Amino acid sequence: MERILRGLAADRDLTKRYRRVKRAAADGRSAELYELGLRLAAHSVDAWQFDHMLDFLRRELATTPAGDNAATAVKLLYATNTDPRTLRSMAAWLAAAQPLEALLPLLVVEEEDGAAAELSACLTHELVIRHPRIGEADEARERARRMAAAGHPLAALPLHLLEIEQDLLLDGVAPPFGPSSDRTPRRRTAAPRAEEVTTPADAELIASAVANWANESNGCFEARVFDLPEPATPDAELLDALGLQALEGDGEISVRQAAPATVMRVLFAAASTGGAYGGGRGGAYGRLLAWRSLAGLTGAAAADEVDRVAVRADECTWVLFDAGTQWFFEVAWDLGVATLRPGGRTVAVLAATDTD
Repeated sequence: MERILRGLAADRDLTKRYRRVKRAAADGRSAELYELGLRLAAHSVDAWQFDHMLDFLRRELATTPAGDNAATAVKLLYATNTDPRTLRSMAAWLAAAQPLEALLPLLVVEEEDGAAAELSACLTHELVIRHPRIGEADEARERARRMAAAGHPLAALPLHLLEIEQDLLLDGVAPPFGPSSDRTPRRRTAAPRAEEVTTPADAELIASAVANWANESNGCFEARVFDLPEPATPDAELLDALGLQALEGDGEISVRQAAPATVMRVLFAAASTGGAYGGGRGGAYGRLLAWRSLAGLTGAAAADEVDRVAVRADECTWVLFDAGTQWFFEVAWDLGVATLRPGGRTVAVLAATDTD
């Protein structure tokens, strides 16, 4: 470990030092890596190399299933960085790489506030996404009970995936949104005149999955609700009639029908992976934010249980859309979701775009 520290501040290529950390993690030498992590943290203000090495070390411990690496990764995290974003990342790394037997003990902690409780909450729901039967574990049920008692936001999520969530995309999979290659010219035919009925609460709830595209990156979004004078079909003509900012001006449009599960997959990817900058919210909070957006789009209340929201989603008609207008950046983060609620006379829309 001394060789990793020696001359670190002057080194512009950390590759060899990274390799030594990887070997130590693979060998299960977690105690040595913990001490190294503390020393790196103590010097993190001296040069960028110390921060980079510490970040790499934490991730290697979390993603290498050997010895007690998982518990040590968490211990080191508490000692060096309890930023919410880092906690969420740690939970995702652990859930993706470590065996359940190494993770279940981390779900029940003595402290019911602060970093330990937050990491346990995130880890529980990262595991729900990856392990369908995790809800049968005593540790997961106990964590859920404690989260509910504490009023934790993630307590709104069940310890199992609903049918609409079976296709959620995780770690390293390309997100299911972006500019389309199969757009068609817009016909601009007459369509029923729409009356906007969006409230601030509607807009905030609908935009839950993409809010950080604007707040932490270069993006923007549009979240709106309209009443129609008569039942309609969710197609390009109807979208054009709504006066959306996203569709102003010229530009071909892509509108395609979508199942509720496809919409949930798009919303989850938008929330969990995030936009161009700022990072996403991870699997646990990404799932929660996707459900909130789905609730807003379907007209459900923010406090409605997800089972009720799922039923409403099945009753709606959904399309995904994007366009070659100036509003969309057409880089990689173009997203459009519209739903016609039951009865065919209320349409809700979420559009978002971001760029690097």
